[in-house]
Amino acid sequence: MVQALTKLLTCAEFIFQYGNNPRYELAEGEVIDIEPTGLDKAVGGKLATKLGIAITHAELP
Repeated sequence: MVQALTKLLTCAEFIFQYGNNPRYELAEGEVIDIEPTGLDKAVGGKLATKLGIAITHAELP
């Protein structure tokens, strides 16, 4: 399996490229596209994103 390498963004680069667009978030240098949903789904989505990032950094399957 080949994984595409992506350039991590700094906070300043993120703000320059995405401005105040609430559809995108920056997490650990990675841009995350947030789909507009209800509050309950937004909380679950953010939690899932944080867990996914932690699992990736811990190099777990």
